[in-house]
Amino acid sequence: IANLNLDIKVFVLNNSGYSSIKTTQQDFLNSNYIGSDVGMDINNVHTLNICNIAHAFKIPYERISLNKELHENLDYLTKSSGPIICECMIDPSEIVEPRQGFRSDGRGGFTPQPLYDMYPFLTQGELSKLKVQDSD
Repeated sequence: IANLNLDIKVFVLNNSGYSSIKTTQQDFLNSNYIGSDVGMDINNVHTLNICNIAHAFKIPYERISLNKELHENLDYLTKSSGPIICECMIDPSEIVEPRQGFRSDGRGGFTPQPLYDMYPFLTQGELSKLKVQDSD
């Protein structure tokens, strides 16, 4: 991207950890959070410094911390020529949906659902109406 000066904008959504792992730990492990929060403790995640990565590759870097900054800078970010890495800070407690869901197998275990059947789940009738059938 940098060497060829490609007009590519990279948006990194930074939730200060691994929110999808935290959601799994919340849903299935009684909120026993290990390895999903940023911090210096051995049980924490050590995330990358996106600004340093951008500078290492000599790619312009922008950071968006507030919604209003996104609105104020979106034209600049998308209309500038050349690459930009934009780190968007999001609330660490933000719940990401839709996401892959799991259903109880009735024996104390859980079965992951196919990616077309995301959580929060639709009724089977709604899903059947919307699902594209294979053309085999």
